[in-house]
Amino acid sequence: SAFGLAGDMRQSTREACPTSRRVRSHAGMDAPAAPLAPCRRHRLSSSPVLKRGALVAAAAVAAAAFSAAFLGRAFAGVAQQRARSALPAVQTQRSLQVARGIGREDLPADFGETPKEKPKEALVYNEKESKNGKQVPYKWTPTSLSRRGGSLGTVRQERKEERPSKEVTLPGAVSRQTVREVQLKTALRKGMTAEELEEEFNKLVQVFAQRSRQELKWLSVQRREFIRRSKRWATEMLIANLEPSPASLRLLLLGCAAVGDDSGAAWWFEWGLSAGRDLGRLEYNAVIEAHGGDGRVQGAKDWLDRMKEEGGLEPDPRSYAGVIEAYEQVGNRVGMLQTLSQLQEAEADGTLGESIDPGDASLPYVVLARSYAKVGDVNRAIAVLKYVKQKELPITKEVLRVRLEAHLRVPRGPRRNPEEIQRGFEDLIQARPKNGLLYTDKFDMLCRKSLGQTRYQGILNKYNATTEDLFVRLPSSAALLWRKKLIRMGLRSRGKTSSSGLGALIRQKETKYLSWRKWQTSAITPGFTKSGLMIPDRSQGMKELPEWITLPKADRMGVR
Repeated sequence: SAFGLAGDMRQSTREACPTSRRVRSHAGMDAPAAPLAPCRRHRLSSSPVLKRGALVAAAAVAAAAFSAAFLGRAFAGVAQQRARSALPAVQTQRSLQVARGIGREDLPADFGETPKEKPKEALVYNEKESKNGKQVPYKWTPTSLSRRGGSLGTVRQERKEERPSKEVTLPGAVSRQTVREVQLKTALRKGMTAEELEEEFNKLVQVFAQRSRQELKWLSVQRREFIRRSKRWATEMLIANLEPSPASLRLLLLGCAAVGDDSGAAWWFEWGLSAGRDLGRLEYNAVIEAHGGDGRVQGAKDWLDRMKEEGGLEPDPRSYAGVIEAYEQVGNRVGMLQTLSQLQEAEADGTLGESIDPGDASLPYVVLARSYAKVGDVNRAIAVLKYVKQKELPITKEVLRVRLEAHLRVPRGPRRNPEEIQRGFEDLIQARPKNGLLYTDKFDMLCRKSLGQTRYQGILNKYNATTEDLFVRLPSSAALLWRKKLIRMGLRSRGKTSSSGLGALIRQKETKYLSWRKWQTSAITPGFTKSGLMIPDRSQGMKELPEWITLPKADRMGVR
């Protein structure tokens, strides 16, 4: 509109120019146009300054008109809303119908009366009973208008009722007490001593430690809860002047290694040394593996050196695999290759320790191949696994699983090899254990998408396998809710425990927890005097008590 207005102004200026009309009338329309000297008005209208001024003026006029229309509509809406609140329901409905352009003849015959069933396109007026018993309007819900109010900007949107948030717990209800825990606590309340229940304490430690190692059956958050409870029951044994058995300590260290609890593994290893336990290759490897799972490269290397110096043991392939795993967690592939080179040098020199399990000989190469498989680098992953085969190392199910994962991670296209995927899946199904799982549900979903449901089911039928024998469905959605809850807890605790709120996410140190439990259980049993006042009992072992605690009678200060 601004450009059109400026053009009309220039055209009107040219037509009103007397010089132009006079010269053309004398010369005639058929005569060639002579160069004319425009008049002052025509020359000013052709200047760029006036053109720009005309555009600015037109834009200002348009903006003013738009602002006036918008403000008028807004004030009209406010006035209409105030007027509507003072009208009864029927008149308010009538005003809304008129605002929408609906006449009286378009309304039903029984308009104004209370219908038994509300028509579909009618404006539904909801009322709410107030304290004094009158019906007052509280919201508008016209069914024929959109949620944002349609053409009537004064129609209020419906507010969604706030649902009470349910309490989020650990997935799988793993935080509730087990039957064995309830029985042990009940026996302690009934008066049985901790010495009589020493075997039950050890069973609890071992059961929870074993569960923390089952990575195909439980989520990571669940396994961390299991190892936490295993450590807590072992701590309760120390408070009761008991010691975990060698089997309990060994399983506790293996559980810490499975979840990457480096602080717990180091603390219980040091306790075993101070208690005079005979700790060997398995215990050292567990601590190294715990540091590797948590990405503590320097800690894993330090414990590898301690294994040589203090333990007098040569590291085996599993020891080097823990250090390689630490480098893999931080994404340092150069460090992984250097550690693998150290392993090969130790093997060539004859200083490589003998593995406890024969399948551990291929573990360092499996960790390296898995790092390549995660990024879809199938060529390097398969090259590492072929080296394992050439050295005639044990081909475990971990080797076969990494081989299949390397092919599954390749994006769809010419680089993906469906025949290799099918062959790798068949080899993995044949190597499945008799009593145990093979992979996770996410890995199974990758196999289904790559092979197709028909071919996938055909392979299972060929080898008499069922999905229940291969994997279990894990509550991944519940685990996501739990992680979000941890973040909210960290945000709430920000400023209370720490400035960043990370105190809610960091694991509690074993020494700090043990000190707190000892202080909590060292409460003195108060005795009684003749006056009925309770004082600490000296038979509990308290020798030097403050004077005001040992008074047999209370002094009433300030009272005559």
